[in-house]
Amino acid sequence: MADRRRLRRHRDERFLRAYVKGAQDYYAAFSAADGKRGDGPRAAATLDIIAKYTGQPAAQIARGIGYVEPLARIDENDIRRQIAWYKSQNMLKADIDADRIIDKRYAVALP
Repeated sequence: MADRRRLRRHRDERFLRAYVKGAQDYYAAFSAADGKRGDGPRAAATLDIIAKYTGQPAAQIARGIGYVEPLARIDENDIRRQIAWYKSQNMLKADIDADRIIDKRYAVALP
């Protein structure tokens, strides 16, 4: 059992390292120096990669580029706010506790 947990943790850590690398590449491609939306030198190539794997035209993807936090940090307060909103809309069947769904072993909070 301990070996399986160690393997899962190793797998999860490798995934998160790759995710953060992808988030940094995405941020560099689609964010200006001030952090606002702006195409960088790798924007076209990044759009082509996204288009290849989503089957969507690059021009269509370019119209919907969203923000990705470059270090993959999370806004814990915003997660709590979202949970409260979904509860207020009766869109959650169970009582959700943000502290139980955020895995603090991996999650890095925004300052």
